[in-house]
Amino acid sequence: LNNVATKKELIFEFDSILPVWLENSVTESFYRFPLEYNHHVYDDDNCPFFGKQIYHEEYGIDNSIPPVVFTLIKCIENELIHKIDDNATFGGLKRVIVNGQTSVNNPPPHMDDDENRDMWTALYYVTDSDGDTAFYKKRSELQEVHRASYKQGKFVIFPSSFMHQGLPPNDGWRVSIGFMFRINCKYNKFIFSERD
Repeated sequence: LNNVATKKELIFEFDSILPVWLENSVTESFYRFPLEYNHHVYDDDNCPFFGKQIYHEEYGIDNSIPPVVFTLIKCIENELIHKIDDNATFGGLKRVIVNGQTSVNNPPPHMDDDENRDMWTALYYVTDSDGDTAFYKKRSELQEVHRASYKQGKFVIFPSSFMHQGLPPNDGWRVSIGFMFRINCKYNKFIFSERD
């Protein structure tokens, strides 16, 4: 799946899913969250970023994980995947990473997974900021095909093999939470590499 072509019809955006009090609770939980200036866990791209892996299926839960994150996971598992496909089944969480960006942080386009058709990513936008998520045609052709606008409280869900990039905010602090999980859904058969 190294050169998957991004299909914008497989990028799902959900706005105003959570009640306002819960959105605010998520934002407050990450107001002074201890991020690290580090390299991506999935790619050695020599572009450090502010972030922290707070869950991985092999290593477990980081002690700093705010409890409200579990509510977001349940929202994905029990509601959002069924908005994508009524018959979708949740196959388990792989990892959760908190990402932080300022106007000078511009991480390169990347894929979260290039091996599994059933691996999907959900982004949750935490702060009242800007800094859209750009999606590109494929790894070998970085032509933008879709842009998800950043808005506090919004979820964006897409196959983890799609090339994407969190664009820097104009000012302030852009915080997102990236969830990687497996789902069995009708769209998995449309995710393929040009070599397939």
